[in-house]
Amino acid sequence: MARKQELELEDVAGGKELEKIREFTQEPKKASEGEIPKDVKFSKAQILRSKALTFNKDVLKVLLSDEELYTVDEVESIVSDFNKKEVK
Repeated sequence: MARKQELELEDVAGGKELEKIREFTQEPKKASEGEIPKDVKFSKAQILRSKALTFNKDVLKVLLSDEELYTVDEVESIVSDFNKKEVK
């Protein structure tokens, strides 16, 4: 983000709000080529923005909670369980 845009955001948003904006607009940090650490937990928003995870984004929006953090294994398990459910 350009410095001028940051200054404009500072005028509009207070300290904590500006940090949230910066966090949201930052590029996700990448692990080594194609690898996602198994023990790292991610927010729902981070998982939805991930280019490495190829799950259906609409399904993830419904299944994951905004307040919780998930490992990749947990997300895989949640989606797998969902896919095994019988359609009513």
